[in-house]
Amino acid sequence: ESIKALSKEIAFGLLGDDSDSTTSTATTAPLEDDTNAAGKHPTFDDPRESLRQRLRAAPRGSLAIHSLVPGMAKGQVKPAMEPRSQKVAQELQTLLKKGYAAARKVPTFNNPEETKEERHTESTISTERWLLQILLVTPTVAIASLTECQPVGPTHDSVWPVWNL
Repeated sequence: ESIKALSKEIAFGLLGDDSDSTTSTATTAPLEDDTNAAGKHPTFDDPRESLRQRLRAAPRGSLAIHSLVPGMAKGQVKPAMEPRSQKVAQELQTLLKKGYAAARKVPTFNNPEETKEERHTESTISTERWLLQILLVTPTVAIASLTECQPVGPTHDSVWPVWNL
């Protein structure tokens, strides 16, 4: 399986189908009798829809993508499949940049008169952070999780799970 195909499958698995309903092969409008015990339509209660909307509203640069392989947990210096895992993460970031500002880099402002402290004031730093972790188990099997990081300390960088590795 190619890196691009694996990246697309990860994006689809986490965020669902983000395409137009006219091109989708799935049925988007549920039938009248297609309700669960609570009377809700399963098609419209997709948790990925809420996740997709929250990630789409996230500020630019708030998504970090970490590529992992099993050898990292064993302390291997150069684990097998690490280059492939990094390429999958890069391809996934390229794919997500198209629709999610959170996957794009934060714009830099080159004002020589502005000091570093002025550039990073509390009003300009977003506290919202998202973490997408990809564990490449085999060359064709990946496990992925997308989590919104929660603040755990007094500074804007104190979040769990750790965002900036």
